[in-house]
Order: sequence, then structure tokens, then C-alpha cells
Amino acid sequence: MDYEIKPLTTEEKDLIEKKINEYADSMAPSEPHTEEAQLVFKVSDEDGIVIGGCVLNIHEWGRAVLAQLWVEEQYRCHGLGSMLIHAAENAARENGCYYLCLGTLDFMARPLYEKHGYKVFTTNNDLPRGHVGWSMSKRLDISVAEYIPANNSAEKCYKVEVGGKEDAKIIDDGLDRFCDQFIAPNEKDDIPLN
Repeated sequence: MDYEIKPLTTEEKDLIEKKINEYADSMAPSEPHTEEAQLVFKVSDEDGIVIGGCVLNIHEWGRAVLAQLWVEEQYRCHGLGSMLIHAAENAARENGCYYLCLGTLDFMARPLYEKHGYKVFTTNNDLPRGHVGWSMSKRLDISVAEYIPANNSAEKCYKVEVGGKEDAKIIDDGLDRFCDQFIAPNEKDDIPLN
């Protein structure tokens, strides 16, 4: 029998996606009370300018993904990253998640995530070229000592707030500017975003 590969119609794509989801749900039903969502958290300076933030994606099966975390350079090493990680973890728990994963690169914040209890489960060498990337995860339903940074001065001056789509764009742009220092423009598209 001869087969021909052709582009899918929208209806065919929807049918295939429905069948895959039905099969996945029959093998591993979604966690109760877990609905797909994207949550944005931000920290602003005294003028209302976003100086850091994170984007958290809530998925079925009790899984959340810390898709982005960024802090403006002059505000780093004062505890803002830890404040954002705590906010993301608490929101993930409140949304029925027991597992949180993220991706980071060799010029990013792997040591910070490790201090917060994240463990590497995948290493990607030379992706993007000349760099190493890691996928990391943490079980949120297992009690661990909470990491408090040595310099936690940001906690006295700033608070984490819920943000919106505009804030997510600012966070994304800030992370892009940071990455552009280390990655050639044509290689940037190779970065795996969980």
C-alpha cells in the first residue's frame, strides 16, 4: 500500500489532538482541580517600572513550568529572584500542582535554583552552540527547608505582585536582552523553553 504525506486540515489536526488527549487521559487522568493557566508575577520599582518577574504555566497532571524568570541586572543578588521563585511555587501549589520544572542555561541561574531545591534531570550540551542547558525540577509536595538568600534586602523594599500580558512581554524582553549578551542572534531560536 502506498502512503502520501500531506498537510493536515484544521479539522484533521483537531481530530488527532482530540484522540491523543483522550488516550492520554485514559492512561493518566488529569489531577483534580488543575486547570491550564498562565500566571505572571512582577516586581516594580518606586516609579512603577517592572524590574523583574516570572511567567508560570500551569498544566494538567499537577505540573507547572517556570517558563521565564528575569531580574534587571542592577537589582540582582538582593533576593528578588528568590521572592519570585517563592511566589511561583506558592501559586503552583494553590493551583493543584505538585511538580514544577524549568529550563536554565550556563550563564543563567542554575545555582540559585539548586539552592531552592531544584535538581537537574536533563543536560543539553552545545544547545545553544557553545553553551550548556539544563532542565530542572522540584517536587512541591515534599517538605524541604526554604532557602533564604544571604542578602535578602529586596524583601524590605519590594513586593511581588500579579502581573498581566503586558508585564509578561516586559519580562520576555528583559530576558531576551540578557540572553543576547551570550548568544549569537541566529542561535537564539535553538534555546529550549520547557
